[in-house]
Amino acid sequence: MFYWIYELPTWGLGVLLSAVFVGVTWTGSLLFRRFVHHRLRSERRANDLIGFMLSSFSVIYGVLLGLIAIAAFQSYSTTEDTVSHEAASLATLYHMASNYPPPARQALQQALSRYTLVTIKADWPAQKQGIIPPAGSRRMVGLYATLLSFRPQDQAQVILHAAMLGELNHYVELRRQRLQSVGAGIPTVLWWVVFIGALLNIMLIWLLDMEMHVHLILGGVLSLFIGLVIFIIAAMDHPFRGTVSISAEALRSVYDSLMKP
Repeated sequence: MFYWIYELPTWGLGVLLSAVFVGVTWTGSLLFRRFVHHRLRSERRANDLIGFMLSSFSVIYGVLLGLIAIAAFQSYSTTEDTVSHEAASLATLYHMASNYPPPARQALQQALSRYTLVTIKADWPAQKQGIIPPAGSRRMVGLYATLLSFRPQDQAQVILHAAMLGELNHYVELRRQRLQSVGAGIPTVLWWVVFIGALLNIMLIWLLDMEMHVHLILGGVLSLFIGLVIFIIAAMDHPFRGTVSISAEALRSVYDSLMKP
């Protein structure tokens, strides 16, 4: 995949893909009119046959693009929910840590505060580059070590400690799901099918024989729509890349409201 496209602003990516598809359609239409159309005119039903092929192919290709767009949106939405639940789990951990006796309370809350801040400041920029943060696992081990160093003194503390460990395990699962989404995306082979299908669709438009202005308008509208649908898929394909990406706002809100000194 061409990851450099995620460095463009959203409007820039949309304009780029739309311009490429419309430009290819118009250029091919002009060239085919000059070199190919006079050969097709010997077949009276050429336009009807090409139109039938174009409509049939467009239905199949449209279904493919629709399914891929839905899959990309569902992946984006699922990852966004994971980050939201991850932030809620961190808030729960911080609240539960406040019930520990000192000095365990201060040690746990400080460890959670440092972990959340580093996740926001260091992990998220790495994720936007498609990099799984390597230091997060070490910080998580330190958090476990801080928690396991506590020795409950009564039954209430035993129950609290067990609940804290269960919530921390739940958070680790959510974190793992987020990290798995960093490199997730539509397979490259499927992108090849999308672009080859778009080219075949445009080639059928080239073959149509009609008035120049009508040919350019109809071809431009159809190719523009194809470009916009592919733009939507590409923008949501990698949930943490580009301007249409999942931010650390949920974690930042938890940090600012609970953990910030």
